[in-house]
Amino acid sequence: MKGVAISETTIVGDDGKYYKFSFEEVRAGRPDGGERVAFRADGEFARDVFVVTDEGERRATKDARSEETKAALKESAAFWRARTAGIASGVAPAVIKLYAFFIADYAGLKLQIVVALAVLVGALLTYAALGGIARLAGSDDLHVNYGKAMIAMFVAQVTQTLAFYLAQTGHPLSRLVAVIAALLLVYVAVVWAKVFFELARLTRNGLFKAYIFVFFIGELMQASGYLFIFSFLFIVASFIIYVVAWVKTDKVGEANKEGAFYLLA
Repeated sequence: MKGVAISETTIVGDDGKYYKFSFEEVRAGRPDGGERVAFRADGEFARDVFVVTDEGERRATKDARSEETKAALKESAAFWRARTAGIASGVAPAVIKLYAFFIADYAGLKLQIVVALAVLVGALLTYAALGGIARLAGSDDLHVNYGKAMIAMFVAQVTQTLAFYLAQTGHPLSRLVAVIAALLLVYVAVVWAKVFFELARLTRNGLFKAYIFVFFIGELMQASGYLFIFSFLFIVASFIIYVVAWVKTDKVGEANKEGAFYLLA
């Protein structure tokens, strides 16, 4: 059978199916994306892969590549952009915070600004990553729900600050404002969990569910005040799980077709 390599590990066959292959299966050439290849189909895998060297066929493939192959290449590139943004959404904020705390030794207002910047960078990169996954999966609300959760979290933080100020001044509305802030935080938690549970389903990667559980446990410990030291360990563990989850993500499913998945590498 013949097809087109869309990456170093995936081929789109002329039959429209995706086939995975390893370097050990390459018999001639070195496919890394865009090459015409011949191979032996073995279920979902490609065996005995050869890069086609016939100049005429290579030129014909380049000039008349099927629309399906073009779409597959485009999807593969979009997937890698989303995956890279997801990894960066965990790494970039951590690097910014480490720089602020341990290298620049910021304090006071400057430290608060840098930490806020780290949170903003992480949120924007996560939104971009989820947006990419949502477009590939045909999901209309994955990144939109995340955006709503982030807006609600910002409003909740402002409301918390207002409630604290009103309590300090003895204002009668302080308790009501505090309840509103708490309800907003509950809404954020529910929507956030929904987003990452859906992401876990679409990517068939249960680590995103593990991330949510570990992160929420850490946050609850921190809020309790009694288990603050242990909460730090859980929050760090959730960060590691989050980054590893994006690193290990290699496929995206369709939101409306259970079991149908693009195998993008």
